[in-house]
Amino acid sequence: MILSSIQFDVQVRGEEIGSPCSRLTAFERRVLELFASGLARGEIARAVNRAPKTISNSLTVAKDKLGARSLAEAAVLLSMELTSRIQ
Repeated sequence: MILSSIQFDVQVRGEEIGSPCSRLTAFERRVLELFASGLARGEIARAVNRAPKTISNSLTVAKDKLGARSLAEAAVLLSMELTSRIQ
């Protein structure tokens, strides 16, 4: 996994779009943020008042939308975006 090769501005079907994270729904983003902060799926489920299976599904969808190979990579992508906004 070479994260330095990941670009936030990508082209899809010839159309320029924003960061991959902009593809996430607010719920998917929140779940991924909680996952990235170290919470387990059950803890996330309790925090957002949803079933653990909903959390697992949302994490998988978020990972796929970001084109990440793992949830860890998806969490890093989100973290990189948040860091780039601060700077």
